[in-house]
Order: sequence, then C-alpha cells, then structure tokens
Amino acid sequence: NQNGTRAAAGQTAEPSPVQKAGKNTAKPVRQVTHQVVSSLGQPMSNAEFVASFSQERNRSFNTAVGVTTVSDRNTIPACVYGAQSVTDGQAVRLRLLEPMAVADRIIPRNAVVVGAAKIQGERLAIEITSLEHDGTVIPVELEVYDTDGQPGIFIPNSMEMNAVREVAANMGGSLGSSINISTNAGAQLASDLGKGLIQGTSQYIAKKMRTVKVHLKAGYRVMLYQEVN
Repeated sequence: NQNGTRAAAGQTAEPSPVQKAGKNTAKPVRQVTHQVVSSLGQPMSNAEFVASFSQERNRSFNTAVGVTTVSDRNTIPACVYGAQSVTDGQAVRLRLLEPMAVADRIIPRNAVVVGAAKIQGERLAIEITSLEHDGTVIPVELEVYDTDGQPGIFIPNSMEMNAVREVAANMGGSLGSSINISTNAGAQLASDLGKGLIQGTSQYIAKKMRTVKVHLKAGYRVMLYQEVN
C-alpha cells in the first residue's frame, strides 16, 4: 500500500516492528485514531435546517476530503486496577482508559494489562513485556510513567524507607556511616551487603527488603510509554 492509503476507521497503520534483544520481537504500540469522511450536503427544508443547526456539531478542521482528528500524544492512559499491595518483583494490574493499537490489533478500552514491579528508591518501576488478546500473547516493551512525567509511580515515604529506618534502629551503631538514609536506601543496602560492610545481619536485612510492600490505590492514573528507537 502507498503512504497515502487511509486506514480504516478505528485502526492505525502498522509501522515497522521494534527489534528487541532476545527471542521475542516487541510489537509497536500507538493510539487508536478515528477518521470521519464527510459527504456533500443535500438540499433540506427550512425546518430541517433549523433542527440540524441546533444540534451539536463537529468543530474539527474540515478539508476537501474529510474530517480527521489527529493527536500527537505518545502515551496511553491507564489506571491501577483495584487496590493492590505489591512487593518487589510482583505483578501489578493496570486497566486501559482508552483503546490501544498493538501492531495490527486493537486492544479495547478497559482491558487489563499486567506488568512487573521493581522498587527503586521513591519510585515503583513497572515494565510490561507482553499482552494477551483473544488468546494471543503479544510481546511489547511498555514502561509505566507517573503524571509527573517520570518513569515509575512516585511512592514518597514508602515502606522501603521505613524498613531501612527500622533496620538502622535495631542495629544501633553497628552500621557506622555506611548507609545514607537520605539517598536510595535499597541500592545503598545492596551495595554495602555486597562489599561485606555489614556483618552478622545480612539475612535480617535481606528479609526486610524482600517483604517491603507498596500500597497502590484503585484508579490511580498512569501513562504507558514505549521508547522510540
């Protein structure tokens, strides 16, 4: 097909697949756009004209060939599907707030997608690597962004920091200056454990970090973003 060929209503043209390291090829993801084709006006009576004029009208930009609404957003809106408490590595369920085009398929609004959570300081990173639609598993590369435009959900004063403070309190002065609570506590703990700076309490700290939970409110709005290579 030529570039000038128009996509059918409710569909998007399929761009070239995005290559992903490994055995799967991630499919391109984009918004669903709708195209409305206009027709020549037909003669009408005065009463029909008044009735038509009083109705809600399409105020989009009109061209000689039709009416097209174009959006330049590069994200898909979604929200947290039900209240959830997740730990590092667990699945997070999200619900699409509008249809999403994945290659030649349309994932409908309200479809549930699942991503893997990873606690990174004051952010909960969520990566979506596959979708299921009509019995077909589709590989994708989607990252969850918060409404502040940054990757991951913002989780200030999360239980990760509380757990680290509890560890520090229980260990007293044995930590010395190896942990800076004001920085990424999880990464700092992992680094210190790897260097052997903390002795005798490794299992306790590891258990604490594995059981840290992040509580997500139902309906919390996020954005799904696919990096363009």
